[in-house]
Amino acid sequence: MMRHIALTALLLSLPAIASACMNDRDSDALVIENKRLPDVIRVASGRFERNPPRYYKMRVARVESELKSNPRQFGLYDDLAVAHDRLGDDETAIKVMAQKRALLPAYNAADKANKEAWYRYFANDGTFRAHRFLHEGAKVERLGEMKQAREEIRRAIEIKPNAHFGREPVQLMVMDWIIARKQKVTKRTLGEWFEVKDGWHIFYEGEGQQGKYIDNGTQLLTDEDYVITHKGHKGDSPQQIDAKNKHRRATAEGLAGLVVLGAAWNSPDVFEALAHALEVKDTIALRYMVLLRCRESLEGKKPSMAGLTIKGVNEALRDSEELEEEGVGLNFQNQKSLDSLYPQLRKEADEWEASRVRWMEAKFEQGQHPDTSANFWQGFQETTPPSLDVKWFDEGLNRDRSIAMALFVGMLVIFAVPILITVSVVIYLRRRAARNTSLA
Repeated sequence: MMRHIALTALLLSLPAIASACMNDRDSDALVIENKRLPDVIRVASGRFERNPPRYYKMRVARVESELKSNPRQFGLYDDLAVAHDRLGDDETAIKVMAQKRALLPAYNAADKANKEAWYRYFANDGTFRAHRFLHEGAKVERLGEMKQAREEIRRAIEIKPNAHFGREPVQLMVMDWIIARKQKVTKRTLGEWFEVKDGWHIFYEGEGQQGKYIDNGTQLLTDEDYVITHKGHKGDSPQQIDAKNKHRRATAEGLAGLVVLGAAWNSPDVFEALAHALEVKDTIALRYMVLLRCRESLEGKKPSMAGLTIKGVNEALRDSEELEEEGVGLNFQNQKSLDSLYPQLRKEADEWEASRVRWMEAKFEQGQHPDTSANFWQGFQETTPPSLDVKWFDEGLNRDRSIAMALFVGMLVIFAVPILITVSVVIYLRRRAARNTSLA
């Protein structure tokens, strides 16, 4: 009797046990990824600081006045040049940098202030020249300017390797890609270029590498100089895969920095590269959000040097479900959650930016500017973006649930059916005995 009670208790407890380790909601998925790379959602949604033209015009007027009284304030030349560049005047920005260089003493690595001044000179002048090249149509006959810009960025990195959290090495590789595309030595997208040149590609068993990109500052190899072979290589070890994925993350941070600190908000190519860098298990939801921004920029007719198309981005978005089989993808239910969240994030980001600009314009009318007014933002009401805590369906947990339910049914068949048969037989025999007794 006790044995039957124990079996009955086991059968009744199976659904509860299964439910304890089952869950079709993992609402922390996007939240956790955002904690790993907090700039990505800001970049994809557009919720980062961008100042109106008047902000830079007021800065120009103030800095020009200060430089007249003391022309050896080297940091002010940077402020002035950046302001002109933000206003779309690359030409004047470059002239301001030339004025700074004419006053700078010879480079001295032992002098901290001197070193910083030269770093900023090369970083800024290289960036302004790259902007001028792009703004004037990125013509092949003007490619020499992009090469000069590239050399100045290289020099800036040499002076200060870890500035801007690694943004400038990424900027350098973007410039390399532009040069290679213009010279027609690569057909790769920017993301594919990074994967090869930055060493992201993960080799599985049977794959290996033949040839490497060699970059001495002048030589850019063609696509054919880097191929994957299948000649019995062992593939990457778990440690190598982990190191490559960390490298991808660092590149993702640099690309996000190009958007926040640079002028890449309207670049489909940069967002494609960022999505490519995020194509690992821990950041696959962020990848999807970045691809949505990439598609949005193409829908807004923003130019792509790689010839990206809306159709191609849509295919990459659909690939997210296929990647689920490799453990790094998004199933259809989660894609729907992100498809619903993205326009909410974009709408709130635009409203936040508009509110911020209205506040600034009102303060400008009062003669205030963030550079000189300590209380400029006092009273400004920050808003909260939509929650990233969205409905999340975990395919793996769903499979666990199916397995648990199958186990429950199996146990039911194995144990419950014999018990029911036994009980039925006992009841039948007792009734039969009772009838026989009554007849006697």
